[in-house]
Amino acid sequence: MEVAKTHLDNNNIAEFYNETLLGLNKYVNEKLQIQTAKMTKESISESLSNKGVEDRTTQSFIQVLEKCEMAIYAPLSPQNNLEIYEQSIDVIEEIEKTI
Repeated sequence: MEVAKTHLDNNNIAEFYNETLLGLNKYVNEKLQIQTAKMTKESISESLSNKGVEDRTTQSFIQVLEKCEMAIYAPLSPQNNLEIYEQSIDVIEEIEKTI
Protein backbone atom coordinates (compact mmCIF):
# COMPACT_ATOMS: atom_id res chain seq x y z
CA MET A 1 0.00 0.00 0.00
CA GLU A 2 3.02 2.25 0.33
CA VAL A 3 3.44 2.36 -3.44
CA ALA A 4 -0.23 3.31 -3.80
CA LYS A 5 0.26 6.16 -1.31
CA THR A 6 3.27 7.40 -3.27
CA HIS A 7 1.20 7.47 -6.46
CA LEU A 8 -1.55 9.32 -4.61
CA ASP A 9 0.92 11.87 -3.21
CA ASN A 10 2.31 12.41 -6.72
CA ASN A 11 -1.23 12.83 -8.11
CA ASN A 12 -0.77 9.83 -10.38
CA ILE A 13 -4.36 8.74 -9.93
CA ALA A 14 -4.53 5.94 -12.50
CA GLU A 15 -1.49 4.22 -11.00
CA PHE A 16 -2.85 4.86 -7.50
CA TYR A 17 -5.99 2.83 -8.26
CA ASN A 18 -4.07 0.11 -10.08
CA GLU A 19 -1.68 -0.27 -7.16
CA THR A 20 -4.44 -0.13 -4.54
CA LEU A 21 -6.40 -2.85 -6.32
CA LEU A 22 -3.25 -4.92 -6.75
CA GLY A 23 -2.32 -4.47 -3.09
CA LEU A 24 -5.76 -5.48 -1.84
CA ASN A 25 -5.83 -8.53 -4.10
CA LYS A 26 -2.33 -9.58 -3.01
CA TYR A 27 -3.33 -9.12 0.61
CA VAL A 28 -6.32 -11.46 0.41
CA ASN A 29 -4.43 -13.86 -1.83
CA GLU A 30 -1.72 -14.26 0.80
CA LYS A 31 -3.90 -13.95 3.89
CA LEU A 32 -6.73 -16.20 2.74
CA GLN A 33 -4.68 -18.38 0.40
CA ILE A 34 -7.15 -18.09 -2.44
CA GLN A 35 -5.67 -19.06 -5.79
CA THR A 36 -5.56 -16.05 -8.08
CA ALA A 37 -7.58 -17.83 -10.77
CA LYS A 38 -10.34 -18.54 -8.23
CA MET A 39 -10.33 -15.13 -6.58
CA THR A 40 -13.74 -13.51 -6.94
CA LYS A 41 -15.62 -11.14 -4.70
CA GLU A 42 -17.77 -14.07 -3.65
CA SER A 43 -14.79 -16.27 -2.75
CA ILE A 44 -13.19 -13.38 -0.86
CA SER A 45 -16.42 -12.73 1.07
CA GLU A 46 -16.86 -16.40 1.87
CA SER A 47 -13.25 -16.82 3.02
CA LEU A 48 -13.36 -13.71 5.20
CA SER A 49 -16.62 -14.90 6.74
CA ASN A 50 -15.15 -18.35 7.39
CA LYS A 51 -12.23 -16.68 9.19
CA GLY A 52 -14.66 -14.86 11.50
CA VAL A 53 -14.39 -11.42 9.92
CA GLU A 54 -17.52 -9.35 10.58
CA ASP A 55 -19.93 -8.87 7.68
CA ARG A 56 -19.51 -5.10 7.94
CA THR A 57 -15.75 -5.41 7.44
CA THR A 58 -16.18 -7.87 4.57
CA GLN A 59 -18.63 -5.53 2.87
CA SER A 60 -16.24 -2.61 3.33
CA PHE A 61 -13.43 -4.60 1.73
CA ILE A 62 -15.59 -5.48 -1.28
CA GLN A 63 -16.76 -1.86 -1.59
CA VAL A 64 -13.18 -0.62 -1.72
CA LEU A 65 -12.38 -3.20 -4.40
CA GLU A 66 -15.41 -2.05 -6.40
CA LYS A 67 -14.49 1.63 -6.06
CA CYS A 68 -11.00 0.90 -7.34
CA GLU A 69 -12.37 -1.12 -10.25
CA MET A 70 -14.79 1.67 -11.14
CA ALA A 71 -12.02 4.25 -11.07
CA ILE A 72 -9.88 2.07 -13.35
CA TYR A 73 -12.49 0.89 -15.84
CA ALA A 74 -15.02 3.75 -15.74
CA PRO A 75 -13.07 6.79 -14.56
CA LEU A 76 -15.89 9.22 -15.23
CA SER A 77 -17.17 9.23 -11.66
CA PRO A 78 -15.32 11.56 -9.28
CA GLN A 79 -14.05 9.89 -6.13
CA ASN A 80 -12.24 11.07 -3.06
CA ASN A 81 -8.89 9.37 -3.62
CA LEU A 82 -7.55 9.94 -0.12
CA GLU A 83 -10.75 8.55 1.37
CA ILE A 84 -10.39 5.38 -0.68
CA TYR A 85 -6.78 5.00 0.44
CA GLU A 86 -7.81 5.44 4.08
CA GLN A 87 -10.67 2.95 3.68
CA SER A 88 -8.20 0.43 2.24
CA ILE A 89 -5.89 0.79 5.22
CA ASP A 90 -8.78 0.72 7.72
CA VAL A 91 -10.31 -2.44 6.28
CA ILE A 92 -6.96 -4.25 6.26
CA GLU A 93 -6.44 -3.26 9.91
CA GLU A 94 -9.90 -4.57 10.80
CA ILE A 95 -9.21 -7.88 9.08
CA GLU A 96 -5.85 -8.15 10.86
CA LYS A 97 -7.59 -7.81 14.23
CA THR A 98 -9.68 -10.89 13.45
CA ILE A 99 -7.38 -13.19 11.52
